[in-house]
Amino acid sequence: MTNRFAELTPDELDEALASSRRPTLVDVRSPAAYEAGHIPGSRNVPVHELGARRAELPTSPAQRIVVVGDHHKRAHAAATFLSLIGFGDVSVLAGGIAGYQGEIEEGPRPPPKPHGPDLRIVPNQGPAQE
Repeated sequence: MTNRFAELTPDELDEALASSRRPTLVDVRSPAAYEAGHIPGSRNVPVHELGARRAELPTSPAQRIVVVGDHHKRAHAAATFLSLIGFGDVSVLAGGIAGYQGEIEEGPRPPPKPHGPDLRIVPNQGPAQE
């Protein structure tokens, strides 16, 4: 069986991140590993949570996705899953996060953005009194 995805070298990833069609980075490591150091702008969705957290993935199957991980097996499993659910442009960072030489940031992942418009509740003041 052949892979349905490509492997990107760290240099190729840097080129992709600098392009106008920036890929979505999905970091499939544990939250603790992500907080210890991750590529800026990446989304932390651990590999075993990909199915349950599909809403955090791009809505367009044409969006380019690069999977970042620690272990070859885990990253490839995640990329295979993403390919099977319909994403057509999936790649894996060759060598994982350890091989990446670009900027690394620390800290927790930002909360996911809610879908839909930003709504707020305005209390009813009742009829105007004169």
